[in-house]
Amino acid sequence: MIVSSTSELTWILMKHVPRAYSAHLDGSLESTKCWKGSKPFFFFSKNHVEVNSGVTYGDKGDIYDDNWELKGVAPDYKSYYSPTSPFTFDKPVMIINNKFIIEWGQPPVNFLNIDALRGICETFKDSYDIVYIRSNTNERGYWNDAQPSKPFNDYEVLRNEYGNDITFMNDMFTDFTNLDYNTLQIYIHSLALKFISVAGGNAVISSYFGGENIIYRNGNNARTNGRKVWHSNSKLSTLSNAKIIGVQSNDELTNELKLWK
Repeated sequence: MIVSSTSELTWILMKHVPRAYSAHLDGSLESTKCWKGSKPFFFFSKNHVEVNSGVTYGDKGDIYDDNWELKGVAPDYKSYYSPTSPFTFDKPVMIINNKFIIEWGQPPVNFLNIDALRGICETFKDSYDIVYIRSNTNERGYWNDAQPSKPFNDYEVLRNEYGNDITFMNDMFTDFTNLDYNTLQIYIHSLALKFISVAGGNAVISSYFGGENIIYRNGNNARTNGRKVWHSNSKLSTLSNAKIIGVQSNDELTNELKLWK
């Protein structure tokens, strides 16, 4: 079997990676092909080709609604990557996987705002090693799927107020020059069991590592809110038996975070 796609990250992780991994397990996988920086997701493929391609839209399926079923087998990234992770932390690891990008040709829709980020950091800075991830879409090995980032003062605020309390993934590129964006974030994810993400591809990544994943979606946006995959107890849980918790406002996020204290 040849598995080839340059779809959006959500489609790659929910459809094409499980399909390829299933073929790998039964010995029928011949090769895989995907966009630049995709090799870490296809670590099992002995013949993986990366292409410098733009995103391909129009993939067929129903991954966003209640009818989606995992077809194939999701690889266990945690078991594969955690034993060789170059990172060590003193406390349990919590990941904030944020974004601030153009969505559907509109200004950013699904993102954790400054108030939400402050609340998370203030609540958990003493009990967790918090790692903050948000791409500026220009990091080493980052594949830009035609969704450009917009200016956001999150790094400025968090460095000023919590610079000694949290770790910024973007800072790690300096010390780990051999790691590209996706390898770096997978290694970090493999060490965590608490994730706070936002609707989109990064929420799917954070659903691949077990534990609990709170997914923020903008409840005022009908397109996002109608996609049941971002809601509580969605079938994203079948990727790794993760507990999926969907929230659609800062108030709902705050209430869920109280249960983690």
